[in-house]
Amino acid sequence: MALTGSRIFIFICIQWFAYTSATGNETVHVLVDRSISNLQKIKLKMKLLSQVKKMYGDCLPCRSISNSKSCDCTAIKPMEDCLEFLQNGYTKNGIYKVTQREKTVYCDQTTQNGGWTVFLRRQDGSTDFQQNWLDYKYGFGKLTSEFWLGNEIVHDLTKPSVAPKKSELLINMRMKGQTKLVFAKYDTFEIGDEASKYTLKISGVSGNAPHSTGSYSFLGNHNNMKFSTYDRDNDKDRSRHCSTEYGRVGWWFNRCYITLLTGNYKFTGHSNGEISWNNNPGDVEPKFVQMMMRRKL
Repeated sequence: MALTGSRIFIFICIQWFAYTSATGNETVHVLVDRSISNLQKIKLKMKLLSQVKKMYGDCLPCRSISNSKSCDCTAIKPMEDCLEFLQNGYTKNGIYKVTQREKTVYCDQTTQNGGWTVFLRRQDGSTDFQQNWLDYKYGFGKLTSEFWLGNEIVHDLTKPSVAPKKSELLINMRMKGQTKLVFAKYDTFEIGDEASKYTLKISGVSGNAPHSTGSYSFLGNHNNMKFSTYDRDNDKDRSRHCSTEYGRVGWWFNRCYITLLTGNYKFTGHSNGEISWNNNPGDVEPKFVQMMMRRKL
């Protein structure tokens, strides 16, 4: 246990008293020498504790990340997904490595009981989402900021062999002009493989996000849709190319969209494919979005 400044002062006074009360006694000199040695050890321990605090902060057993509230847990042995890390006692939000493709992912271990693998985050427009098919396939951006994790790894983590009881989807959002988060939660979530054009499959919505519940939900309009990018036209509208017409971003376009969480981060209206939870009447604009999945037990 580290000694406080007052405890160190008392310790030194006791040793000095022992020295002055028995001047000339050789054993007292040894005692003083030992007290100096002990004081040096205490100072060294305090210095080491300070260095550990600086390196790990509140992230132990993970490392802290400079200028971030997230932790770097990539030195921990890879596990199947964020839920398995949580089950093994790793409760820090941050970056982990999963066994699927040896992929580095971001785990949210605190929201709604934790265990969530985040695959989309939007928060400030720092990442360009006008990316091609391969970029959306393998992922892009920065895990501590804005990113798309990659369609391949999302497919891998939601396929039946990994999630035999299926996965669930949680979308956390903070709307323009609001301070509190709202959410939409889907009871089942899966995307197909590349041969299926990463088809989106969701069901069973709940939550307090606007128009997320009931028989009609905004993302529900995109259920069973194939993924499109500006260089791969897989949308349902055969008369036009939704991605090139609306922001050149990747998404599960229908004809063309109601929800577009990969949209351009501008907020001047939705006609140019800007980020939106609902493009009509155009008043539901997220300033922060996280889409994340969790295997069901």
